[in-house]
Amino acid sequence: MPEDTRIAFDFYMNKNSFNLPATAAIITPEIARIDPTQGFTVMLTQKTGDNVVPRGGASLSLLSTSDNDAYSSFVLGAQPSASGQKWSFAKSLLQSGRATTSYWQKPWDMGLLGPTGSFSGTEWVYYTFTPDGKVRIDQFAPYTYFLAFTAYQWNQASLDSGFPHAAYEAGSPSARPAPVVFGSVGPWMIGAVNVPGQTSPTLERIQALPGFEGATIFSSPLSTREVVAYQNSLKGSYFLDVDMLPCNSGKYISGSIRTPCGTGSPGNPPSSVATVARTGLDTNVNPKGVILSANDGNGASFTTISAAVAALPASGGTIRIPPGVYTETLNITRSNVRLIGTGDDASDVVITGNRSATKIDPATGQPYGTSGSYTVAVEGDDVYLSNLTIQNTADDEAPNYGANAQAVALYSKGDRAVYRAVRVLGGQDTLYLGNLGRAYFSNCYVEGNIDYIFGNGKAVFDGCTLKTKVHDSLIGEATITAQKRETAAEDSGFVFNHSKLLFDSPYMSNVWLGRPWGAHSTVYFLNSTMGPQVTDDGWIEFIPPMPGVTPTNNLPTSTYREYNTRYADMNGQGSTPFDLTQRENTSPRSNVSLTAAEAAALAPDIYLSGTDGWQPTRVTDNTPINNQQVQVPVPAAGVPKAPRVTATVAGNGNVQVTWAAQPANPPTQGYVITARQHGRNYGPIQLPAYAYSGHVEVALNDEPVTVQVSEVNATGTSPASDPVRITPTAHDPSVPTNIQITPTATGAALSFAVASEGAQPVFGGNVPHAGAYTALYASELDAYQGKAIGGTSSGFTTKTWSFANLTPNKTYWLSLRLFNGAWSPTVITSFRTKAN
Repeated sequence: MPEDTRIAFDFYMNKNSFNLPATAAIITPEIARIDPTQGFTVMLTQKTGDNVVPRGGASLSLLSTSDNDAYSSFVLGAQPSASGQKWSFAKSLLQSGRATTSYWQKPWDMGLLGPTGSFSGTEWVYYTFTPDGKVRIDQFAPYTYFLAFTAYQWNQASLDSGFPHAAYEAGSPSARPAPVVFGSVGPWMIGAVNVPGQTSPTLERIQALPGFEGATIFSSPLSTREVVAYQNSLKGSYFLDVDMLPCNSGKYISGSIRTPCGTGSPGNPPSSVATVARTGLDTNVNPKGVILSANDGNGASFTTISAAVAALPASGGTIRIPPGVYTETLNITRSNVRLIGTGDDASDVVITGNRSATKIDPATGQPYGTSGSYTVAVEGDDVYLSNLTIQNTADDEAPNYGANAQAVALYSKGDRAVYRAVRVLGGQDTLYLGNLGRAYFSNCYVEGNIDYIFGNGKAVFDGCTLKTKVHDSLIGEATITAQKRETAAEDSGFVFNHSKLLFDSPYMSNVWLGRPWGAHSTVYFLNSTMGPQVTDDGWIEFIPPMPGVTPTNNLPTSTYREYNTRYADMNGQGSTPFDLTQRENTSPRSNVSLTAAEAAALAPDIYLSGTDGWQPTRVTDNTPINNQQVQVPVPAAGVPKAPRVTATVAGNGNVQVTWAAQPANPPTQGYVITARQHGRNYGPIQLPAYAYSGHVEVALNDEPVTVQVSEVNATGTSPASDPVRITPTAHDPSVPTNIQITPTATGAALSFAVASEGAQPVFGGNVPHAGAYTALYASELDAYQGKAIGGTSSGFTTKTWSFANLTPNKTYWLSLRLFNGAWSPTVITSFRTKAN
C-alpha cells in the first residue's frame, strides 16, 4: 500500500477498506492473455459499502497488442446521494504511449437508482468484449431493505468500440480515437485515477479501494442469457434470501422491475434466462504462471490444477484448462470432477511428472512405489477427463533412461471414470487401472513398453490407439497388458475394441499382447489392427521358466480372447485377417475366435453396466474435438536423437554394445559404431536400420575401450550416444574370422578360423554345449530378428559345416557365433547359390 493509506473497518462486510492518498493508485502486472478475434468476458467482484467509503471504485484495464502502447480502462464507482440512493457511473480512458497522453471522457450515468436505504454487499460487473469492437456491461448490485432483505438489481449497457456515446471534455481530442485491439487483461488500476497529462480530470479522484476481491476471465464472450444464468448460480454463495431482479431503469414500480427481457418479480427472474444451464469457466494463462478459473462458486483463480480441484465443492465441478504444460502431481479424490482441455487437440494441454517407483519421496524418505509414482490419480467416482495429455517422463530421463523402474502416468481407481480424447504417455506401467474401478476410454492414445496397461480395473478401450515403444533394443521384450484379475469371481478385465496398434519401429519383433499378472487375468481384443511386430503366440507367461527365477503359472487359468484381428504390414499399411490358430493355447481357447454374439456382449454399455446400469458411452461434454483422431506423437523432423546404449559385453579382442533406437523423422536408415582404445580410433562400423547390436574388434585385451553409437537418417547423423567404457578380456571366444563359404546350386560349405577360444575351449573341451552355432535366413532382417529358415539352425564342434537342400540361384544370409560357456559376437554375412 502507498504511504498515508488509511484503513477503515467495515462492520457490514467484516473486512477492512483501504482509503488511498489522493494521487495514489495500485497498478498490478499483466493478468491474462486473451484472443481479441474470439472475444471474451471479464467478471469483476468487489465488496462495497456506502457507510464507510464516500467514493470508491475499481477499474478494468485492457492492454493493446500493438507494442503494448495503449490501454483502455473502465471504471465503476460508488457515489451515494443525499437521499441515500446509490449512483453508479463509468468512465473510459485511452492512454497512448503509456504515460504520455491520456484522456477521460465525460461521466456516464448508468441510470441505476436504488431505493432509499443502505447499500452494502458484493457487486459483480461483467464486461463482455465481442470481435466487432463492442462492449456490453452487466452490473449486479445489491440493495438492502431495512437491513432485512437484500435484492439484486441488474443493469445493462452497451458501448461502441469500448467507449460510451459521450463527447469529450474541452481540450480533449475532437474525434473518437480508433478502437484499441486488446491482447491481454490487466494491468489493473485500483485506487486514485489522477490522469497524467490532464490537469483537471473530469472524473473526481476515486480515493478508496471498495473491497476489490478479484476477477474471472472467460475465454469466449458470454451472451446475456449466459451471464444471468452464471450469476444466478453465484448469488447463493454470498447471501441468504437473495433475489435477482434485472432492471434497466432502476425505477422501482409496484413490486416489479422493468427488465431488458421482460418483467420479473422478486425471486423470479425472467423465464427467458431463468432456465439457462450454468456456463463453465474457461481458464487463462498468466505470463508468470497459470490462472485456472474453476466453477467453485466464487470464480476464484489458482496457480495449479491441483489447487483448482481442491477448491471445488464436495459436489464436484468443471475446470477448463488452457493450452500449456502443467508440471505437477494431481490426485482427484472428489467425485463428479471434470477436467476439460481447451486446446485444439489433446496435445495442447499436458500434465506432466517424473516420479518413479524407486525415486525417494522427500515427504516420507521412502520410495514412491508403483502406486505412488503417478502423475494423475483418479480416486473419486464419476470423474471425466477430455482433450488433454497425461505423461510421466521418468523412463525418458537419465541416468537409466528406459530402465528407471515403474513410472505411472495415470492411476485410475475410482468407479465410472470416463476418458475422452486423452493421451497417456510413459514407458513401464504407463496406465494403472486399479481397485476394480470401471473406466471407459474413447478415442484415446496410450503408449509404453512394459505392462503399460495394467491392474485389476475393469475397462473398455473404444477406438483407441496403443503404441509400443522400444524396450532395450528392437528385439527387447515388450508387453502391452498385465491384467490382474486374481479370482474367477472378481469382476475385472480389459476390452480393446476397434483399436490400432502402433510401434516405435517397423523392425521391432518381440511385442506381446499381454502377460497374466493375476491367476485369472482377462483381456479381449476385438476388431483391432496389429502388426508383425506382435509375436504369433500373442500371450506370454508373467514369469516364464528361467534359471534362478521362480516362474508363475497363470496362463492356464487366464482368459485371452480375440475377434476379427487383422494385421497390417511392418510399416502399418494394409490390413489382412490374422490366423488365430497361431496363438499360444496354454490359455484356454486363446487360439479360437470369439463368436459374433460373444463379441457383442463386450460392448461398453453392456460390459461396464454393473448393478447400477451405467451407460458410459452417453457420458460426454459434447465437445467436437472428442470425435477427432487423437494426435499421435511424431518425432520432430530432422536428425535423430542419440540412441541409448542398453547393454555391453567385454569380448575377447572386441567389445559389444546393444542399443535402443530412437524414433526418427524421416525414418532411421542405419547406425554407426565408433570406438577408441589407447589413443587409437576404431570404426566407423556401419550397420543397417534393423540392427540393434554390434561389435568392434580392438587390438588389446585388458585396456578400456570407449564406445559410442550414432543413428542415421536422410537428414543426417545424430549426436553420439553417451560414451560407455568396456574393458575386453580373454575370457570369451574371439570373433570368428576368415569365414569362407563355397556354394553349389543346392548347398554350401562353411569354414572359418578363430584367433582365441578364450578361457575354455570352444572345440574339444568339457564345457556343455560348447562349439559353433550357425543358421540360414531368407533376409538380413530375418537374421537380425533371429527368424531362421526351418531346419538350418545347427550346432557343431568343428570349424567346418555344410548346408544342403538349398534353392538354386538364391541369396541366403548366414549367422555364426562361438560358445565356450560364454558367447562370441555374432557374425552375419551372405552368399548366393549357383544356378542349375
